[in-house]
Amino acid sequence: MTTGQLSKTLKGYARTTLNNNYTLPVISYLFISLVYSTVSYPFEIYFQRTVQLPLLSKEGSQVSLFSLVVYFAAMLFLAFLAMLLQVGLCKILLNLSRKDEFQFQLLFYAFSHHPDKYILVALYLMAMSFFAMLPCIVCFLCLFVFQARSLFPFFIFLTVTTALLGSIYIIRLSLGCSLTQYLLLDFPELSVTHALSESRRLMEGNIGTLFYLHCSFWGILFLSVLTFGISLLWTVPYITMTYIYFYRHLTREIQINVYDSYD
Repeated sequence: MTTGQLSKTLKGYARTTLNNNYTLPVISYLFISLVYSTVSYPFEIYFQRTVQLPLLSKEGSQVSLFSLVVYFAAMLFLAFLAMLLQVGLCKILLNLSRKDEFQFQLLFYAFSHHPDKYILVALYLMAMSFFAMLPCIVCFLCLFVFQARSLFPFFIFLTVTTALLGSIYIIRLSLGCSLTQYLLLDFPELSVTHALSESRRLMEGNIGTLFYLHCSFWGILFLSVLTFGISLLWTVPYITMTYIYFYRHLTREIQINVYDSYD
């Protein structure tokens, strides 16, 4: 089975499973969006008043370090909150794909089932991404030091090169660790380290396939922009369900048949 055939088949499974079962996933994703928007709104106002406006003012008002720390700490908290709710959405869709019981309460599953593990995985990916881009950050800062010297073109080259290499590493890292969330849902007793290792093992030789699957959704995500994000209520569950079938395929829980392909 080619990568294209596998992608088409996985999407067909996702559409078939969600057919007549879209209501709860749509409501769940709408709830996540509303929670994030409602909770983040006061902090966005705070950011505009204490950070943006002073930076843009002609008087050159000073922005306090405390204001920046408060804002970014709040954004980090909101990111973790949304991530835990997304785990709950994955639990709903995972149960739906297996024809198990699924209900709205599962949206809060991660809050009562080792939320620290999901947060640690997110922190690990953030830390590794930061270190991957650290050479680029250093080279970028050097541009200001050597902007009037002969080394300036050299550091431009280094900045672009390290940014490219760092981005490639981050993409590969993210793809390699992409199954960790599903593994923790299925095996909550796993440690974070073991779940990450198992995800990497399952993804060996499948990085390109998952990258192709990601790219195949760019068109539908672009069309979502034309609907001002409204169609994401259906698109996100569909994409997530496709990844769930990819996970179940790699763990050999299900067997994908090329003759099950959908047009």
